[in-house]
Amino acid sequence: LQGQGALIGDSIMEAANGDILVAGHQVGVVSDLLIWRLSAAGKMLWQTQIGLADVNELCGHLAETETGSILVAGMSSGGTSLLDAFNRIVVWGLDADGNFLGESTVAEGDYYAEPRSIVATADGFIICGVLGLAGTMDGYYCKIRQSAP
Repeated sequence: LQGQGALIGDSIMEAANGDILVAGHQVGVVSDLLIWRLSAAGKMLWQTQIGLADVNELCGHLAETETGSILVAGMSSGGTSLLDAFNRIVVWGLDADGNFLGESTVAEGDYYAEPRSIVATADGFIICGVLGLAGTMDGYYCKIRQSAP
């Protein structure tokens, strides 16, 4: 897998058709998400990058919808340092070819917010993870009834 700078793998899954989806992030001044799709034989099919200028994005988990779209659960911050608080839980959507479909902010606040898992459902998605401050983290679980981004 290729990218600029140091790469960290965050999530991997097998698509319904047997392809392999890998999500990670590149570490630099600003961290962006990278998503790769490989055939079952390991051939690179596509790579896409998700990221905004001056915003750090990190991946938490991947899920595939019934239509083959890909949900990427992650977190983002409004600063340019990895030390800035990741206080926004986001779900990004890609089509099966890696084209960006949009994003949905699931939660945003003054505290650290990290998604740990996402599952696509017929009417939206279920996401879980942790929220809070160091030493006072709580788990969360929520069902979002909406079309995926």
